[in-house]
Amino acid sequence: MLRTDKSTVVILALAVAISCVAGAVVFGNLDDYGNSISYETNGGKLSGDYVKSYTTGEQVELPVPEKDRYVFRGWYLDEELTYQFDGNMTGLIGKIVLYASWDYDLTGHKLTMSKSGTYSTSSGSYTISGTFEYTYLNYNTDKKTYYVLREDTTTYTNRMGKSATDSDSSELWEDDEDLSYKGLETISTIKGDIACNVYMFSNAYEEKVLWVGVDDGIVYKIRYFYDSSSFFSRTVKSIIYELTSDEIVTIKKDQKLTVIADDKLTIKGNEGYYAKGTTVTLEAVPAVGESFRGWFDDDGNILSYETKYSFIITKDITLVAHLKEWFTVSYEMDGGTTSETLPEKYSPGTSLTLPIPVRDQDVFGGWYLDPEFENYFDGDTSDLDGNITLYAYWEENLTGHTLTLKKEGTYNRGINSCTISGTLTFTYMYFNFDKQSYYIKNSDYTKYTYTYISGQDYEEETSHLYWSSEVSGTWQYLGTEVIDVTIDGKIQQMECYVNRLTYTNGGVETQWSNGWKVYKIEYEYNSYSIFTSNSRTVTYTYVSDGMIEIEKDCDITVVSGEGIEVKGNKSPYQLGETATLEAVVDKNVEFGGWYDENNTLLSNTKKYEFVVTGSQTIYAINANVLDGTFDSDIPIDLDAEFGLTDATYTITNSDTEDKDEYVKGLYTFDNGGKYTIIAKDSDGSYKFFTVKITGGVERTYEWKCDNITYTLTMDIDYDDFLYSRDLYDISKRQQQSSHVRDKTFVTYSYTDSTMAPYMETLVNALYEKYMATHSTVTEIGYLNYILAFTQYIEYQYDEEAMGVEEYWKFPLETLYDQGGDCEDTSILFVAIAHQSRSIIGFNYEVAMQLLPGHMCGAIKLSGSSASYKTNPSGYIYCETTTTDYRIGEIPKSNNMEAYFTQATYYNNGYSATVEIA
Repeated sequence: MLRTDKSTVVILALAVAISCVAGAVVFGNLDDYGNSISYETNGGKLSGDYVKSYTTGEQVELPVPEKDRYVFRGWYLDEELTYQFDGNMTGLIGKIVLYASWDYDLTGHKLTMSKSGTYSTSSGSYTISGTFEYTYLNYNTDKKTYYVLREDTTTYTNRMGKSATDSDSSELWEDDEDLSYKGLETISTIKGDIACNVYMFSNAYEEKVLWVGVDDGIVYKIRYFYDSSSFFSRTVKSIIYELTSDEIVTIKKDQKLTVIADDKLTIKGNEGYYAKGTTVTLEAVPAVGESFRGWFDDDGNILSYETKYSFIITKDITLVAHLKEWFTVSYEMDGGTTSETLPEKYSPGTSLTLPIPVRDQDVFGGWYLDPEFENYFDGDTSDLDGNITLYAYWEENLTGHTLTLKKEGTYNRGINSCTISGTLTFTYMYFNFDKQSYYIKNSDYTKYTYTYISGQDYEEETSHLYWSSEVSGTWQYLGTEVIDVTIDGKIQQMECYVNRLTYTNGGVETQWSNGWKVYKIEYEYNSYSIFTSNSRTVTYTYVSDGMIEIEKDCDITVVSGEGIEVKGNKSPYQLGETATLEAVVDKNVEFGGWYDENNTLLSNTKKYEFVVTGSQTIYAINANVLDGTFDSDIPIDLDAEFGLTDATYTITNSDTEDKDEYVKGLYTFDNGGKYTIIAKDSDGSYKFFTVKITGGVERTYEWKCDNITYTLTMDIDYDDFLYSRDLYDISKRQQQSSHVRDKTFVTYSYTDSTMAPYMETLVNALYEKYMATHSTVTEIGYLNYILAFTQYIEYQYDEEAMGVEEYWKFPLETLYDQGGDCEDTSILFVAIAHQSRSIIGFNYEVAMQLLPGHMCGAIKLSGSSASYKTNPSGYIYCETTTTDYRIGEIPKSNNMEAYFTQATYYNNGYSATVEIA
């Protein structure tokens, strides 16, 4: 029931509470009264002992008065019944008067209301008639609401006069609605003119107005309106409810309570028959020397472990009270041992704390209640009854086991498609009983051999650590299958269990295994976007398995950033032990997080707790972008700069990964760039610094054209490179629908005041190199020459090199990185070609050609292009990602020729020619 500022209103507008009295808090003279409580019951009666004094700050239990034909609503601190009081004496002193609030008791009232209205939907319109009956069965003081019987009969009649009747009957506790008080109104009712409080409930779809008698709490009228619309339909319902009768009925006490108790248990409280909604309290009193186990239903389900049990009866119920019984626990450890004490007995309902035994060469898999290991036991005895034997389950300890698989497959992604080969080795590092999981290291060697891009094959080696139980996906058992397996050079037939893992990213992996050994894996992954479609299919087959020694004493090396001190390192740790490190940060330093050697964020909280799975280096980094800026070609006293004493330094160029180790004293940086420095101080602690070195960076390029090898060296100022890197943020490093921004990646290379000098230097140097080996210049010859220059730029995937899926580079960035993908080398080629026109004296036109999953350069020759395949704008194809492709040659991959020559929209992307003025 809902307390409003005027009264308490019953949901569905079938009752209203009336406040009967008013009062106020009175503070008397402390010398006369002390801290006392008096009660203004407003016609009610108090019986028995109840609290009459209090101590400030305590919580007191307040009495519940009784009043014929009314229900008690609570005590209040004021006559207006505004401030309800719960017995908390905090902040109160002196004499306190509490005022009782009452509601008219509706128990036994059966209200009958007629209803009439309309109901319309997209399928038709109907008139509504019927009755609504509401019987108040019982009032619950704790819930402050009624248990009611609701019977609803509705007849729907369509325009043709056909009718259908729907009836519903239910018992429920009333819920509150958010009713707002709208004022007083007198209406005509079956009892004559009645003064009513008016309340309203409304939301986006419905509105309900209720007229509730001021003096008796009876709901005399309800107006209900509902309107819900969508794109496809609209439903409107309008109904008027009016009271037709209010009768008092006898509430039957027909709900049977049966209580069964163990011997030596005395039950306080009565079994027998009760009215629905009655609160019953029972108390179990054990005999001396006995302990109470709990209250149960007749199916054996625990209801309460407390001796005093209160509940609301709404149906026939049987309660069973049990004393604690003690049963023995015995163990079958199958050769295992433990130094911990094993529990020897239990009482049902208690929880057993069980030790983890050990056994040579095996790992403990848990306790079971049966020798067949079908019923796992977690220590909960609620469902047990009788003596039990626990069986230790053991599995082969796979720690140190390795499994190597050969992999072969394809990676289809347009012009960048390749075949995949290599090996994958699983190493079982450590078993954790709590996780019931192995910590596994995957060592992955992969060779990518490009199908359409020659000379750009590459290899990579990666490793990944994970818990076997935390793979993100869903497993499905597919049955068994016999497959051919090659072991020690001989083909054998092996019966395998087949399981399928569907990863959360959509990849699907099917495994064929026998025991812990996986003999075959098939992996497939497909991804689609408006521009590209990629698919990867890889098959892994068994090669060998073996054993390696896993280190047991693990050293954790902690490297701290500037302004950070790390506490808590207790190396060496045992494998599987939990380590806790805490970063203590200087006042003016912001903590940047914990990182591993691969620059992977481990945690961004100052306290880092982890399970040790081997020796490793952990970095506690500050949030500074740089810890210092120095000039190149000038000796630097590193100890003096970083406040260390006789430290040893390892200095790594972040761009080239070139490393100088065991550096001491003065050090000179030869090239500009970003560097990381790890310092080992004389006290054995490690420090980490990131510095920027200003100055030039030397870049050398080598390429071949027409069997001639060329070499060119450029000097790029590091600050100029950073300018080009920061010119656009990541969101702008991709194609734009209008292509206006796309053009700037080319045009800025020769119009921007910072980048233009580098393009001028490059174009002049390329021309000088060419003329040193050629007496004349031809249009096609020179274009093939600069095309070859871009083809020898190392191919780098954006995701791997830049950490994002798409990242277009300005030519200066590509030259500095000495690498890029198809967009980057195409932009570089188009920029060089555009700026070379005036030097070589030809007036060809240049463009970037966007293709599904690819980009190339495009040239419209000043002479005839009749011998070449052209796009609709007359441009010929220029492939920049692979060597030996000449001007006009189109890779024979994934319909590339059709994409280029038609230059139109495709389901997996589109072709567009972005012409450069």
